[in-house]
Amino acid sequence: MPLRGKLRTTSVTEDNSEQQIEKYLAAFNGSVLIVPSFFQQSVERVDRLSSLGLNNTSANQALMTLAEYRSALQKSPTFPPSGWRLVSLPLTATEIEQQFREQGLTILRAANPDVQFFVPPENGRTFTIKNIVFIGGKQKLDGLTLIGVTFVETKIYYDGVYPVSLDRTSFVNCTFNMPSGPQSIPFLKYVALAKNEKLQLPSQ
Repeated sequence: MPLRGKLRTTSVTEDNSEQQIEKYLAAFNGSVLIVPSFFQQSVERVDRLSSLGLNNTSANQALMTLAEYRSALQKSPTFPPSGWRLVSLPLTATEIEQQFREQGLTILRAANPDVQFFVPPENGRTFTIKNIVFIGGKQKLDGLTLIGVTFVETKIYYDGVYPVSLDRTSFVNCTFNMPSGPQSIPFLKYVALAKNEKLQLPSQ
């Protein structure tokens, strides 16, 4: 089924010019129907340009645009009228696990856009979050294993310092803050292609 989105038809020749990728990014200004293959073809186009010499910063910029565009088109889950927990301060892994044990699928909503739901582990440690919907706020992914998790309108951060594991993790209308190095590319492709599968991001 086509997706409703914004695009103005343009062409990109396969050379290593950064101006070419800038023209491609400028294609997101009109309004047409976007077929699902658009994102696959767009990621492949960025890959081809990268193989011809496009630098990591420009490739990341293109993939970031695709990822945020795809995220904006994702359908938000249906939420029950009650049962949300409002989060004002970061939770510990133990508190999140307790929510899951008591309620099953848990919906946590940030009290404001600057609230981080939980502080990621440090010193190479990891912890696992399963079957939770996070609404708003912000979250750093380093050191997390996320299974069946959905972020809605959340600012997502990733530094690549610690490993990340994603399994059936969705990003709905989210924004992303990533380093411009190659460690960000697999994650941005995962979001742009809305892959419902596993992704392992090693530490750098």
